Amino acid sequence: PPGQRFDVVDVFRNSDDVPPVIDDAIAVGAGMVWLQLGVAHPQAQAKAQAAGLGVVHNRCIKLDHMAWLAQG
Repeated sequence: PPGQRFDVVDVFRNSDDVPPVIDDAIAVGAGMVWLQLGVAHPQAQAKAQAAGLGVVHNRCIKLDHMAWLAQG
């Protein structure tokens, strides 16, 4: 939506579907993309990084958040 900024684009798609999601994340000025467990696309990840987005791949945002909370 106009005027809104997206901090994280969380991707639950097949790896082959990642490039257009990366293009959209770049277009909206997202801060980063998070590719869930089993999801990776090196070329699209490199494109995102070159555009200034942070990239996390093959990780679960919920599991990482729970681990962070457990560290207290």
